[in-house]
Amino acid sequence: MWPRIRFAFVVLLAGFLIVYHAMKLKMAYLSGADSAALSMIAHGQNGLRALIILALLLVIARVRGALWVMWIGIGLLIASQIFAYFDGLLGEAANAAVYLGYLKGFILPTLITFVTVLGSRSKPDAANA
Repeated sequence: MWPRIRFAFVVLLAGFLIVYHAMKLKMAYLSGADSAALSMIAHGQNGLRALIILALLLVIARVRGALWVMWIGIGLLIASQIFAYFDGLLGEAANAAVYLGYLKGFILPTLITFVTVLGSRSKPDAANA
């Protein structure tokens, strides 16, 4: 895969996740709803969303270590969602398959990581040339 196409793919996926998490933050704090009514876990999850947005921007900027920050944020966000489910904080609307649905949050970050790491390891080796 050519470097520009790989980078465009990473930007596309990261951009989608940035918009997704930014819209979640907008709905939580700017939709006219009372943000004081949010639970502590909701505020914590929104802080993790902000961390994920920052990490994805750093991934696009090709900052070393940004993938680690992204994975820490995503892992903690998914863990907090599963915790909220099992602790009954989601209310009665949640069904038994919901907590497995949170695991799909690993799909796009896995693709971003795979393409980014693949790109960094596929540089030509001067010794083999």
